[in-house]
This record gives sequence, C-alpha cells and structure tokens, in this order.
Amino acid sequence: LIDNYEDKYVPELTELFPELAEEAPIETTHKSKQPASNIPKLSDIELAAHAFFSIGSLLYHGNLTEKAIPAYDLAIMLKPDFWEASYNLGIARYDLKQHTEAISNFNKAIELNHNFASAYYNRGIAKSKLDRHESAIADFDKAIALDLNSSQVYCLRASANALLGKYDAAVSDYDKVIELKPDFVEEAYNIRGILRSELGQHDEALADYTEAIRIKPD
Repeated sequence: LIDNYEDKYVPELTELFPELAEEAPIETTHKSKQPASNIPKLSDIELAAHAFFSIGSLLYHGNLTEKAIPAYDLAIMLKPDFWEASYNLGIARYDLKQHTEAISNFNKAIELNHNFASAYYNRGIAKSKLDRHESAIADFDKAIALDLNSSQVYCLRASANALLGKYDAAVSDYDKVIELKPDFVEEAYNIRGILRSELGQHDEALADYTEAIRIKPD
C-alpha cells in the first residue's frame, strides 16, 4: 500500500531536480520492484507499522471507525508488540459495540504493557457492558492503583458495586466522586442518597437529596 502511494503521488528525484539527470544517471526504482527475495530491514517494518497506526488514528478521529480497524490490524501484523495499536483497536471495536473483541484487544495491550491504566479502565467498561461486574471492578481497582484518579472511574466502579448489591462500597465510591468533583455533581449526591436509603441511612439520604437540589434547583 505504501509503495502504491509512492508510485501515484511521490515524484521521482529527477522530476524534482532535472539538473541531476544531466549530471549522472540515477536509480529511482521503488522497493516494490525489487526482487521478492529481498527481506525488508526491521526499521522498514517498524516504519510501515507506525504509518498504518497513524492512518488508523486519522480514520478513527475522522469518524470512519470501521475503516480504522484494518489499518490497526496491519500495524499489529507488522509489529506484534505494538501495544498502542492493540489498545486503539480495542477502543474502535468498543465504539462499534464489539465488546468481546474489544476486551481481547485490551487483554493484548495489557499483556504487552501491564502498567497502562487506561487499558484496565476501558476493559472494565467493556466488561460492564457484558454484565461481568465483578471482573470489571477488579479492572477499575487496578486502574485506580495505577493512579487513574478520575471521578469517572470511581463513578463506574460505584455503578458496578451497586448492581451487585454492594451499597456500602458504592457509597464510598460516590464519596470519592464528590471529593474529586465537589461542584456540579448533583447526580452523584442524588444516587448516593438512593444508596443510603437502601442502607436505611435516611438522615444522610435526605442531606444528599437536599445538596443535589441546592446545586440544581430545577
């Protein structure tokens, strides 16, 4: 694909600099025309892998997610340890609601880079979509342990805990959400109020509902 692109769009050196053709003959044969027995150098393979990774990123950010997937696949084929490509492929497949496939890609990214918090975080989200809440919580735990200290990860872990009936743990997570984002979190106060009602903590629940109304009177 890269050679075809060069053949179509990249001018020969003698086209750019006609004076060179007058001084000495120049070999301008493309790699695609070399004998098939020539094995590309590792640096050439890596360059091609990064090229396809960049193509995939451009397509994804251009809302052409389905077309981004084969570009990421090619990057991984050329460079099997390309964990960033596996991660991006997982994101693209998640966006297409291919949750099982996305988890497989996140697994590979984590295998290659086990300290990448965002891979655990997004794998947890995908698992939640498949109702694998216990496993999702373990991923959110790992993301937090790796310093992914965002209100969103606590909010998602709270939801998973609540769905498993672990209301105390969910309340603790919403405590952290409110700590990290004290203003404009009326929904966090509202949900924490519901959880506290379930736990029989009615005074605390009333305080949460009151705070939610104060933040957003309507």
